[in-house]
Amino acid sequence: MDYRAAFQAALSQGSAINYPTRSGKEVTVAISDGGNHIEVTDALAETNALFWASLTPDGVLQLGLYSRDDDGNTLHNDLFANDFFLSTANWFGLENIQAVDGAWSELSSNTRSVNNRIEEIILNGIQTEEVPLVDAIRHTFTAKMAAKLGFTEVIIINTTPDPNNPGKYLNMNVRFKRPSNPTSLNSDSLPYYSELKLMKAKI
Repeated sequence: MDYRAAFQAALSQGSAINYPTRSGKEVTVAISDGGNHIEVTDALAETNALFWASLTPDGVLQLGLYSRDDDGNTLHNDLFANDFFLSTANWFGLENIQAVDGAWSELSSNTRSVNNRIEEIILNGIQTEEVPLVDAIRHTFTAKMAAKLGFTEVIIINTTPDPNNPGKYLNMNVRFKRPSNPTSLNSDSLPYYSELKLMKAKI
């Protein structure tokens, strides 16, 4: 599936469309807010798989990537979170994105990743270069994907600690920004910039 072609087709149609994937199973693609909000779901509604992305007026990329159930099982064999993440960055234009937001609930794989990393740090006495929470956030899927786009500065907006598990969290809101002296957006040294310019992600 060519994500960009699917996004463009949905935008031109002005309504949700069904689009084929590599396996032949269709997904539903919807574009709204003048192209600034994207949703991709299982066309047959056989699963709860859902990807969505929005670019706010001030350039903040917000995403929801639900590709696995609570047990970590893949919900849809043709929907890959990393492809969608990079394809939406391509669609919105990296030069228009000022930050990447993460709003992670207790059920989010990102929150679980943070808690697992904190537990690893505590149990093994790992010495981290940054405070443990920031180190743990950097180990999440969203942080790694944001870093590929050059957003490596971690800003913790708020967190809800788990009262039953000291040092762990129920949910959190974080933001990833470019560092104070970012690499030029026109430089091939910026991670994934060349791929984004040419990319036609397929699933």
